[in-house]
Amino acid sequence: MIFRRGAGPRSALSVVSLLLGILFLGVLLFFSSGSHILLLLLTAVGVLVIFLGFRLMSQMKIAALRMEEEASTRKRTEESLGHFKQLLDITKVGITLSNTEGQILYANEAETSMHGYTVDELTGKDVKIFAPPEFWEATTPEQIRDMKSWKRESVNIRKDGTVFPVELVSDAVTSVSGHLIGVVTTCQDISERKQIEKQLKEARERYRSLIETARDIICTVSSEGNITALNEAFESVTGWLRNEWIGRHFGMLVHPEDLLFAGSVMMGVIAEVESHALTMCV
Repeated sequence: MIFRRGAGPRSALSVVSLLLGILFLGVLLFFSSGSHILLLLLTAVGVLVIFLGFRLMSQMKIAALRMEEEASTRKRTEESLGHFKQLLDITKVGITLSNTEGQILYANEAETSMHGYTVDELTGKDVKIFAPPEFWEATTPEQIRDMKSWKRESVNIRKDGTVFPVELVSDAVTSVSGHLIGVVTTCQDISERKQIEKQLKEARERYRSLIETARDIICTVSSEGNITALNEAFESVTGWLRNEWIGRHFGMLVHPEDLLFAGSVMMGVIAEVESHALTMCV
């Protein structure tokens, strides 16, 4: 009897059971008839049963080893995935993995807490849940495949309806064979950065307003001594258009008798600024 390739221990066990049944039936017939031919048949069947028994034991041992190896591999994979998930969960940047249809497959703790959701509330939801309706955009599989470090600033919405500025970076995820799996996107809350930028802009505007409304002439000069900016008082006092003097050397506005003194003061100011900058660097 020949076993098909890939037949498992269960198939071999069934055959052995069948042969044992035949052997038992043959023994009964032998003792009832005493035939020598039947004795040879029983001997052949017995040898075959022993052979199949050894083969069955070998297959069962191989199957047990294979199952043990698969269990060990699965355990190592689960442990690796567990460590990887822990790394993703402790990072301060939000991470979301979505499929090609836009359904959320995974979101780390930073992402869920940033938006006020739990993991279960986000799993299976559309990624549009993170953005106000006016920011929704449809993407094609071709556009997703071409995503490579797509960095942009946008606005996201929390579960409670509050919006906040974010910086997003998206990349397409493909399998080893190149099949498109989905998109992984990192999300960073940039509310603090935007607030600082706003404060700096307001400070510059106040500074510019103070300079423009001053009655005295105020100018900014580069380290080479060239004029980079002049306020409105320059035009009202001198009668010259300030745009005509931008880029010229400040010494052209100084009286010849004061030029040497003004130059030394200018060099001292430049030296002090450079020294201060050097001290800050150290």
